[in-house]
Amino acid sequence: MGAVTNKSTYGAYRGYGKDGATYVIERVMDIVARELRLEPLEVRMRNLISPAELPYRTATGALLDSGNYPGALRKVLDLIDIRAFKADQKKQRRKGRYLGLGYALVLEPSASHFPDSMLMGFDGATVRLEPSGEVTVLSGSTSTGMGSRTVLGQVVAEELAIPFEHVHVAQGDTLICPYGYGNWSSRTSVVATNATALAARQVKEKALAIAGHLLGARETDLVARDARIYSRLDPNRSVSFREIASFAWQMSHPKTFPKGMALGLEATQYYLPPNLEYVNDEKGRRNAYAAYGYSAQAAVVEVDPETGLLHILRYVVVHDAGRALNPTIVMGQTHGGLAQGIGGALFEHNVYDENGQPLAATFMDYKLPTALEIPDIEIVNIESPSPFLPLGAKGVGEGGAQGASATLANAVEDALSPFNFKIRELPITPERIWATLKGREAHG
Repeated sequence: MGAVTNKSTYGAYRGYGKDGATYVIERVMDIVARELRLEPLEVRMRNLISPAELPYRTATGALLDSGNYPGALRKVLDLIDIRAFKADQKKQRRKGRYLGLGYALVLEPSASHFPDSMLMGFDGATVRLEPSGEVTVLSGSTSTGMGSRTVLGQVVAEELAIPFEHVHVAQGDTLICPYGYGNWSSRTSVVATNATALAARQVKEKALAIAGHLLGARETDLVARDARIYSRLDPNRSVSFREIASFAWQMSHPKTFPKGMALGLEATQYYLPPNLEYVNDEKGRRNAYAAYGYSAQAAVVEVDPETGLLHILRYVVVHDAGRALNPTIVMGQTHGGLAQGIGGALFEHNVYDENGQPLAATFMDYKLPTALEIPDIEIVNIESPSPFLPLGAKGVGEGGAQGASATLANAVEDALSPFNFKIRELPITPERIWATLKGREAHG
């Protein structure tokens, strides 16, 4: 049976499925608290996994790697200063202003692996030290503007102890790059960076062997620093990476090369996280994600019950993506994700008339948040490196978008709790708030 419709299809982007799951879980936490006359914080704290229990196997098979979930939630509420807020909330209500606080915990599974599908969990990288002393990196990952080229370059620069500007990264060119599966599931920082790091370490290991050959020193007595390899015993004796590469590529000969060593100075590595599981257990469970980042989000809002207008006064996030390979990019991803999450929670809506005709066919009618609607977001990064991954970094691209709907819905209900206000659908528009308070049906 087929059906024809004017309603648009929808596709996946930034945390698809995860935002809905977070919304349900974190809304239930507040509803349970309200029904049991408990604080929402107490309900969450009773049910959170402690740091001492990690790594932790959940009932559905997920293997949570590292973190401090209770600590993140306490920190975000300390930043809000929940006691001061509650006192101010009571004071402002007496003046006819309705403030609300909402918060949510967000788990961000990243780097999934589903065998025999396009969602495979490994990626490849080639690192080559050129005769010029510059480094070429070929990565199977792709970039959609999230800074992955920068991060991959930083990883290689750190591993080889060379300046960042000496590293040149090419991505996603299927003609020259090793096989890879792209950047979905926030996997670049989990899979691509580790493949790159392992390839760089292999190049460094060979460079140390060549340096030892040229300097007449043992490899254990050598150290890489500032694009050179020095003798620990005599720092005045050193050889540059350019000299090492020149020897490897231009002057190498089986009689002059270290015995048993292959010519050239490059390495290709494929990386698959060791904690991924490929076969379900007897109950159909397995760990399908390599890393689990998380965040605690909190928002303070003001709602006008006469008009339904809503203003976000503060939005605070405590975020843990394992080791932050580039803290600025981590914060940028969180900012961008939250802008999208706030858009979905408060503004974006496909509206149709009774004949199925779209009423929001252009951006004049389909409301997207701008800099005027997004508040100054306060972000604190904390780090709990994953014990399963060489670099310890987790995914960071989706967590911001995941938590906004639940955080803001909880905040709006808290603000309008004197009216016994309940949110039943998203987005939380002024019309819907006003109609619910007046006992009327909202249109669209």
